[in-house]
Amino acid sequence: AIVQGENVYLDGSASHDANLDPLTYQWSLVSLPEDSTAALSQFDSAETSFLADLPGQYVISLVVNDGFEMSEPSNVTVTAISWEDAASEKLLVAIASMNNLPPAAFKNKNMRKTLTNKISVILQQIDLGQYEEAYQKLNDDVMGKTDGCALIGKPDKNDWIICCDSQNELYPL
Repeated sequence: AIVQGENVYLDGSASHDANLDPLTYQWSLVSLPEDSTAALSQFDSAETSFLADLPGQYVISLVVNDGFEMSEPSNVTVTAISWEDAASEKLLVAIASMNNLPPAAFKNKNMRKTLTNKISVILQQIDLGQYEEAYQKLNDDVMGKTDGCALIGKPDKNDWIICCDSQNELYPL
């Protein structure tokens, strides 16, 4: 899945003709999420793209022609998820990743549970539509406890995760 607001690039250049005849291409959007204004950038070239403006499924079709005969349509379905869902998925992965870290990766044994609780609060804020609050909590209350290695190459005094390998696993999430 992709995140809404991302461009989707499609490439039909691997299409071929048994007789090596030159091909023409015809792309079309078969279906879109309701109220989507997505449009293909090209309809008649080997490659095209579109902006997945809303969450939901986009079905795109390609038909090629060798000058004599049209191919059967080849369809692809692209699923776009909301940025809220993408953020929640990433935070759930972060919790799972953190729970797989060795105990020695933390400054003390309680910090894993406390960080998990902080991320859980952020997930609740996202669910409630409190995006600014979720961002602030993530930025001010979680990132600063896991960012020393990313920022200065070693854990800093505020880090709760004191091993760079562990920070490098968690921080990008």
